[in-house]
Amino acid sequence: MGANAFVKTVEDYSARAAYEKLVAQAEYDDGHDSYNGTISTCSLGRVAKYSDVCTPAVEKKAYKYIQSLDYGSKWVASVLDLGIVGYDLLAVKKDSPKNGSPARYQQKYVVYKRSGFDDEKYEEAFDKKPDADTYATKKALENPDVRYCVRKQPIIVNKGTDLVSDYRLEKKRLKSRPKSVKKGAVLKEVHKYIFYGWAAS
Repeated sequence: MGANAFVKTVEDYSARAAYEKLVAQAEYDDGHDSYNGTISTCSLGRVAKYSDVCTPAVEKKAYKYIQSLDYGSKWVASVLDLGIVGYDLLAVKKDSPKNGSPARYQQKYVVYKRSGFDDEKYEEAFDKKPDADTYATKKALENPDVRYCVRKQPIIVNKGTDLVSDYRLEKKRLKSRPKSVKKGAVLKEVHKYIFYGWAAS
């Protein structure tokens, strides 16, 4: 069993959130092997505050500090909080559909293909239950390893939309803290973090 030194920088709202993103990316790139040589093989270590505000000079000095520590400990992702790099102003925006006619519903007997406990895929809809039962029986015979079910429910029978509101998050990066934040918005400090250590390989 070997070890690979790593140094990763990332900006986020917290060290924990940054660590989880780095681990997710490492597992996506290199798999879930516990000896893949990435940060995903390490637990999150102590977070040390290095500076209040991150500058190029602070970052350069931090790299030299990490080298002086021989990149930290095995199997631990240690963290330096280099300080604030900006502020994210978050606000939720609500949109209402401007185009399209309203949806028109009709009670139907709907056949679904079941591929999991809560995972169902629409197959076909019928006006009468016997027709739906016949279809589901036929499909089950054709696909013996798949389950089918019939649900009585209203479905959209025109090209209308059932969308009445659409919510999205708007994020604006600010270089300095604003004097005030409008009602409903949230201001978050963005920090730069450096993770370092020795990963299992």
